[in-house]
Amino acid sequence: MEESCTCGTVLVTGAMFCHMCGRNVRPLSNEVAAEPEPVVVEAEQFRAAAARLPLEIGFQNAAAVRVAAMIAAVGTLMGLLPMPALVFWKLVTLVAAGFVAVYVYHRRTGDLPSVRGGARIGWMTGMFSFLIALVMFVASAIALSSQGGLAATFRKQLISANGPSGELDELMKILESPMGMATLILTLVTILFLLFTALPMIGGALGAKVLEKE
Repeated sequence: MEESCTCGTVLVTGAMFCHMCGRNVRPLSNEVAAEPEPVVVEAEQFRAAAARLPLEIGFQNAAAVRVAAMIAAVGTLMGLLPMPALVFWKLVTLVAAGFVAVYVYHRRTGDLPSVRGGARIGWMTGMFSFLIALVMFVASAIALSSQGGLAATFRKQLISANGPSGELDELMKILESPMGMATLILTLVTILFLLFTALPMIGGALGAKVLEKE
């Protein structure tokens, strides 16, 4: 039986649409494609996922700041102990402060810092240690001002160590000038800053490496 379109055109057998008017004469498919459901991610899932991520190590990390400040204070007190090799002991305590700071941070937060993160915790610990040492240095300078100042103190220490000499007198003349004393203080502060930040960084990196292997 011939099929025809509503427009009166006789259709070819099995035609899907009218070749004259373009009208569909039968459905293309009996199945209706289901539209994909949109994926909805709740805000709580975002917050939960963000809470599981470890915080970046820095001064914006409250836990890292508390640990660094606490270990810096303890390390400074340990460095003041009257040990035979006082300078060597102080260097050891600086390295140990960075190492212990990483360990304490890991125990308190459960996060395992990377080697870079451990170095940052050590650097933060060193910064707090440097600030404590700087305050102590300024307090000592103020206390020595009533005893002739830093220049007189340096003279006494150098004479007791080396004895009087012409070179010592020339050095003291330089130190007694404002420019010479400012240069000496700036040099000492720079050396202290480098030591107090570099050594704890090494200790922090070592601490993170040790914890990584455990």
